[in-house]
Order: sequence, then C-alpha cells, then structure tokens
Amino acid sequence: MAKPRPLSIISRASIAGHPLHPLMIHFPVAALLALVASDIGFWLSGDPFWMRASLWLAGVGALAAG
Repeated sequence: MAKPRPLSIISRASIAGHPLHPLMIHFPVAALLALVASDIGFWLSGDPFWMRASLWLAGVGALAAG
C-alpha cells in the first residue's frame, strides 16, 4: 500500500516559492527589542537622542508588524 503524501502549506505571499513570513518577522521583533534598549538608554542618561530613537523604533516596529 502506498503511503499518502503529506499535505504542504502553500503561502500566497511568497517570492520564488519561498514564504515571506519567516523573512519579515525579524524586523518588528528587532525594532521592538531595540525600543526597550533605547528606552533604558533614555532613562539612564536623559539624552533626547534616545527619546527620538525610541519614537522611530516604535514606528518602524508598528509598521513592520502591520
């Protein structure tokens, strides 16, 4: 008796047959982790650079997650 073939999940969002989700998930995760680090940097130093960096990282993380 022949073994049934396992069903594969086909992604509709792919490039050359490779799904985009594993590629794109790293950007919002990295941005939001860096956001925590820049918030700590602002908390420790009071330098406005870290506040601006946090704002940009929050925006990038939110846009990339969407």
